[in-house]
Amino acid sequence: KVFVNSKNKVNKKGFLSQKDIEYWISFNKINGLGPVKLYSIWNYFNDLKYAWQAPIEEFKNIPTLTANNIIQIKDAKIKIDPVKEFELIDKSGIGVLTLVDDNYPSSLKNIHDPPFIIYYKGKFDKERLEKCVGVVGTRKPSYSGKKSANYFSLEMAKLGITIVSGLANGVDTEAHKCALKVENGYTIAVLGCGVDYIYPPENKKLYEEILEKGMIISEYSPGTHPDSWRFPARNRIISGLSKGVLIIEAAEKSGALITADFATEQGREVMAVPGEINNPMSKGTNNLIKQGANIVTDVIDVLELLNWNIVNNNSISNNVAPHIENLNLSDGEKEVYIILNEIPQHLDLISDKLSLPLSEISSNLIMLELKQLVRQLPGKLFVRV
Repeated sequence: KVFVNSKNKVNKKGFLSQKDIEYWISFNKINGLGPVKLYSIWNYFNDLKYAWQAPIEEFKNIPTLTANNIIQIKDAKIKIDPVKEFELIDKSGIGVLTLVDDNYPSSLKNIHDPPFIIYYKGKFDKERLEKCVGVVGTRKPSYSGKKSANYFSLEMAKLGITIVSGLANGVDTEAHKCALKVENGYTIAVLGCGVDYIYPPENKKLYEEILEKGMIISEYSPGTHPDSWRFPARNRIISGLSKGVLIIEAAEKSGALITADFATEQGREVMAVPGEINNPMSKGTNNLIKQGANIVTDVIDVLELLNWNIVNNNSISNNVAPHIENLNLSDGEKEVYIILNEIPQHLDLISDKLSLPLSEISSNLIMLELKQLVRQLPGKLFVRV
């Protein structure tokens, strides 16, 4: 557990002064200094302004720093101007949260290695940090995976839950988009590069839309390129912000599974949507379930696992009572229609839920398909249209 030093100078509002922040962002900019080493410097000197001005020999007393780290710090003090660094960030409309700021997310502060600094763009809303769920998965989701990402993200956003993801193609993109469709929806995109670097570039429009209704964050200094090794580290932030992480689809070796590992380490709920056994993008999620991850097939499952009593029946897609009477369905068709949602469900699962024979379920599904209320997918999977 990282020790949070109480001697850092914080003003009455619970924030560092601009002058102090200049040195926080300057140290954070030095290559080779991750959160643990930055914490060590911080704890040793108690004041990063003093640390910046201290003789380089003093850094040799910090056990976590290597000889190369000390050389990098020495060079940085020559090349980096703290005042100019702050001015560049301020002019770019980028906000800064340090670990001692009151607005720093409390859930993130309590993980093993919280970011030394969080840079952010967009609409900062501290209240929306209270109920977050991470939604992650493959960059190449199947039709079923997209539907699952859409369903869960949309319904959770309707309930005021913040959707946290990584702005990647595929499941991440679907999750962010669906959160933004809701009038009061809010989403946080955690980047593996600087907040001013749009990655992937094809998500430029989505990036801009998130700035209007959500927030883009990163622990990396503005201008940092999206090197591949940075993304596993950013995944700990997705899980750290969240009460639970929902894995939609993931191959056997997937970044989403790294997020699941971090979630387990951080004591978060790990939830997975079961997938078709022949889909390679479901192998990772199905393996997670074998290893003890929670199976979820409905938003209500998520709420129950996280102990959130915020169900609003009018917001859940499963509640079709307001319009079902206008569909001219038989009693059997109504039973089947109500049990379905936007997540593909196997014929056997539908039969188990209703405790009815397969022949009766199949007959009702055929009628619902003819009425264009249900669609059958490969593998005896069915979704409500």
